[in-house]
Amino acid sequence: MRPVVVALAVIALWGFGSGEWVSIGPTGGHIQAIAVDPQDPQVLHAAYYTYPARPEAYISTDAGACWRPTGGTFVYSDVFGMIVDPHRSDNVYACCEGYKFWRTTDRGQTWTDIDVPAHVSEVAADPFDEGILHAAGVVPTGEPVAMLSTDFGETWTLTVLESIPGRGTSCRADPRDLGTVYVGCDSGRLYRTADGGSNWRRRDSGLPADDVVLSIAVNPANNAILLAGAVRGMYRSTDRGASWGLVPGPLKVEDLHFAQDDAGIAYALGHDSCEIVYLSTDSGATWTAQPHDTGMFRAKHLVVDPTDGSIAYLNAYRGVLKTTDRGAHWFFVNNGLYFAHAYTVAVNPRVQSNVLVGANDHRLFQSFTCGDSWYLCNTFWCRENGRVAELAWSPAPGGDILYALEGQG
Repeated sequence: MRPVVVALAVIALWGFGSGEWVSIGPTGGHIQAIAVDPQDPQVLHAAYYTYPARPEAYISTDAGACWRPTGGTFVYSDVFGMIVDPHRSDNVYACCEGYKFWRTTDRGQTWTDIDVPAHVSEVAADPFDEGILHAAGVVPTGEPVAMLSTDFGETWTLTVLESIPGRGTSCRADPRDLGTVYVGCDSGRLYRTADGGSNWRRRDSGLPADDVVLSIAVNPANNAILLAGAVRGMYRSTDRGASWGLVPGPLKVEDLHFAQDDAGIAYALGHDSCEIVYLSTDSGATWTAQPHDTGMFRAKHLVVDPTDGSIAYLNAYRGVLKTTDRGAHWFFVNNGLYFAHAYTVAVNPRVQSNVLVGANDHRLFQSFTCGDSWYLCNTFWCRENGRVAELAWSPAPGGDILYALEGQG
């Protein structure tokens, strides 16, 4: 069976008298990375995965209310990190699998892949000097490296942090101190440079040697306060990384951010049995788990509005999630993000407003309103069941019987 491919929509209705098709959903999809423009928080960029293995660039200019494709694609590269240049909003950078670094200089319309001598785990733009980028990574020989570019990512120089097996996993620039950058690694190692990357020193006393530093945050008002998210939990330093202590609460902290307008507010994206957002109101000394939302499944990145710390966004497997109350409530902002493929559509012969769609990523959606609104059918169909290859309602009277064919058909 060949899949039905509908451009950026999975189902459409015939426009009476116009001869046109109108997209009606369902909206959402796998968002691999998300970034907010530091100069204009209304502007968001996202990497949206579309089958087969070709993430596409999307942009929103109204804080996620509507999205549109920019026309840029990441050819056969999964995107696992994205930032907007704080000095040039037209420049957006993406970390991708393999030894590739992607860059756009026209707000996402076209992307250029740049060969780099290391696998880039995370990139950070220098908050003071235009054109300077820092990154953490690993070279083919398996050693952790810090990376530096002075030409907006066109070329890179490497510094091997230590000649031992490992990988650079996280990178963050100090927003108050020119030339100070932190790089986290596995084996509980964390490094700091105070001269823009010429020299690096370990700053990880108190970090367990069997942990992995997944994320770093520097307090924007008091840069002596640092946070390090790791597989085993959250660590905090009040002396610029000279010593660290474990903070009770968050587990497997994959992303960390301080609010820029209120340095007491910090967010952490953690994972226990499911994805959880934690909130701190005392610069990371204590944390409170916010209510879990099932839409957070496979969320990897959290970004905070640079002008309003009560607003934050998550990338997830079903789209973009947004909060306007510090994580107490989350809602999807997926208008314009349509599932890329509809493999099958079935309309209930007795209740024609009842429509089922089998979409990409093994998703099954149902509408009771002819497509005006959609619901994910996770009560009787889960991703482990495989792709919905075909759907059919039984024409027999006296009951609603639905047949589903799983797999490739």
